[in-house]
Amino acid sequence: APENYLVPMIDRMWNDMTVEQRKHVQVYVLNSDKEPELHIEAESLRSHDGVTVFTKNQQKASVAESMAQFSSLEDGREVNPDWLNWVASENLDAAYLFDQAKVKVPYILFLEDDVYPTANALAKLSEAVRNLERHHPDEWLFLDLYTPNLDWAP
Repeated sequence: APENYLVPMIDRMWNDMTVEQRKHVQVYVLNSDKEPELHIEAESLRSHDGVTVFTKNQQKASVAESMAQFSSLEDGREVNPDWLNWVASENLDAAYLFDQAKVKVPYILFLEDDVYPTANALAKLSEAVRNLERHHPDEWLFLDLYTPNLDWAP
């Protein structure tokens, strides 16, 4: 990407926290590039306090190859193997990060690399979670802050 988003996003959230709050936060970054060492911004975060950078295993089988028989979605939209591989990769990336974090933390905040968080984002989210836990214990699984209306039809 021509602009750096990842480091400013993490820096802003990290700098908004007190030293005590930072003790309770661990940032996991998945550098999912095919050549992760070339993603300078993600790799630079390896020296950032509280950040762990993962790279995904590039030896997995191509999902597009196994799904090549599908040329259209249920709604009739045409798809190609590259698109199927991209969608599958996006989902597998998220699943990989969730798998890494699930045994280490009670809550996971999943962000894309181009997010610009509001001031005190983690404090605000922590308060929202505390309210959910207090008023609706065991009645929620996740908090969706933004779900775009994606129309991927050509």
